[in-house]
Amino acid sequence: MIRMRWPLALVACVLLTASVFAQSPRFVLFEEATNASCPPCARENPTFQKYIERPHIASRAVTVIYHASWPGRDVMYSANPAMHTARIVDYYGINGVPTVVVNGRPPARVTGGWDGAPSDTIALNNALARYPETSPLAITVSEQASGSQVDVEVAVTSSEAVSGKKLRIVVVEGYHFYASAGTNGEKDFPYIARAMLPSPAGIDFAIAANETKRFDQSFTLDAEWNAEALFVVAFIQDDATREVLQVGTDRIRLECLVPAVAKVGSGANDPVTFDAVLRSPVAGEFTVTTTLNAPAGWTHALSVNGVPATSPATVTLERDVPLTVSVEIVPAATKNRGGSVDVVVRGTLGGMARASFRMYAGGITVPVLVMDEGNAAIGQSYSQALERGPYPYALIVPDDIPLFDVARSPVLVCEVGKNVLGESDVDLLKSYLDGGGRLFITGAEIAWGLADPDAQNYGFYRDPDFVTRYLHADYVRDDNPATTIRGVPGDPIGDGFNISFTGGVQNQDTPDEIAPRDGAIPVFYYGTGNEVAGLRYADAKNRLVYFGFGLEGIGIAVSRGEILTRVIGWLMGQTGVELSGASVSPAVHVFPNPASEHVTAAISVEAGACIRAVIYDMAGRLVAVSPLVESAESDARVVFDCRLLPQGEYLLHIDAGHAKAARLFRVVH
Repeated sequence: MIRMRWPLALVACVLLTASVFAQSPRFVLFEEATNASCPPCARENPTFQKYIERPHIASRAVTVIYHASWPGRDVMYSANPAMHTARIVDYYGINGVPTVVVNGRPPARVTGGWDGAPSDTIALNNALARYPETSPLAITVSEQASGSQVDVEVAVTSSEAVSGKKLRIVVVEGYHFYASAGTNGEKDFPYIARAMLPSPAGIDFAIAANETKRFDQSFTLDAEWNAEALFVVAFIQDDATREVLQVGTDRIRLECLVPAVAKVGSGANDPVTFDAVLRSPVAGEFTVTTTLNAPAGWTHALSVNGVPATSPATVTLERDVPLTVSVEIVPAATKNRGGSVDVVVRGTLGGMARASFRMYAGGITVPVLVMDEGNAAIGQSYSQALERGPYPYALIVPDDIPLFDVARSPVLVCEVGKNVLGESDVDLLKSYLDGGGRLFITGAEIAWGLADPDAQNYGFYRDPDFVTRYLHADYVRDDNPATTIRGVPGDPIGDGFNISFTGGVQNQDTPDEIAPRDGAIPVFYYGTGNEVAGLRYADAKNRLVYFGFGLEGIGIAVSRGEILTRVIGWLMGQTGVELSGASVSPAVHVFPNPASEHVTAAISVEAGACIRAVIYDMAGRLVAVSPLVESAESDARVVFDCRLLPQGEYLLHIDAGHAKAARLFRVVH
């Protein structure tokens, strides 16, 4: 059913200042090419969509998304193939999806795998910062609906003469749910380009100084579209350079006031409540949807103006009348002590507001400071690794660090990804180490960003003293060409490892080569040589483990988990990696090693524990599983036949309920 749209003659995005012909706020156009059957699109788009809906980005940027014909089926492309092809292929020459162009140009890659990668938020920020905040042009868009026909008026005012440009007008659907738009699993699609008025070729545009011009177009509502979510985007573009000079839209911008986005509770079952106060410039119905992102057992509840509601809830907003949406989060007794709830409000004229409430349950042994480039897969890789160990943990984003007394943390994990550290990051870590902290820091650009003169050409914070005095390393060079790391034999962290560090998150193309100093000890080497990839340091005051690559680059989850567990165990003063509750050290002894016919795991654990042992190859494939073994007293043994296993390294993983451990061994024939 086609719903009647609100009378919109008076609802417009007015970009004029007090003086009609003065400089006006300059808006920036994000255009994305995507496809509903493209697997990388499904991975990249969630990061991009959250990025463009951040308040400080949404206040400057307007987004339009086109859908390509490849690599597979896409119902949005099929609805208007000529328009999508005209913009993606004929105009921009895009030959790979997903790709974002900012004001007509794909941003040069920083952390992404290609120019214009939607998840490369640093590149998007750099592109946004290129443009001044004012423009001589101002664009006002307004609509008036009559039945299924919608009349559009675009008014352009300029304080300077402009000629030889194009005005393009796009009808955009703010959101649409498709159960099966393609094959990549995406179901929620924002900012869909539905039509261009009168065509993708646009309208010839020229204007004199201190002149106002008006352009009238119309379109017919399609029964497929969410009529209440439609809005119009107009922009002026230079076809010679592809640069977009100015953008205007009549999309409703909901005001969303969130007093607090993150809180810390005292423990399991201790609820924490968050509020968001909404205000709309027009009256209308809006839908509030909540999504819980938390470990199993956590729950949440929604209420509107104090009245319990069920998501998705329909609410009515009166013009300029505030409405309070509350979310209560109740944590469970889980190893992961962090969770969040996303709240999305959608309504007329593409009006949208988004809030994300983050809650930490308290009792965190291993806080993980998330300082990476914004790739969600990095944090997930640390969660997977920590779930294999015995320690309660939480991933803490930089904005939330002030909520915690970091100095009291028994150990601190700082994952930097391919980002670089800023002055406030370094000051925090210096303070922690000065107080006797125990730090694990890992990332591919840490030393480069702080100590390489070339990094300062990019404006990064410089502090080589932090590298030498606090990380106990000399920066040797950037971009070590190796793709594997080799553990130092006998080292409590590196022993037995010879593994790729580029098979996980794809951000490991520029690892730092470092050299230990002040008594620091190598933990890992790059490749087959003696170029140091990681080190450890201990004195009477603190302990440190520093990797010149990102742990997230290790694609085998069991190996990544084993390394992280060893690191934390060593930082806490343990001599090795032991099973929880083990009465004898070491908890697991594997012999003979190397093995040729049989390998035996001798396990020390509490009596009555049920033990299962499994073997993985170094590609992460399961190759052998033992039957359940019950320990009679405090010892148990599991024997595997190795005669049919190819020569090479394997990981023996022991699971005894809450007690877990892993050991590397080699098979030779």
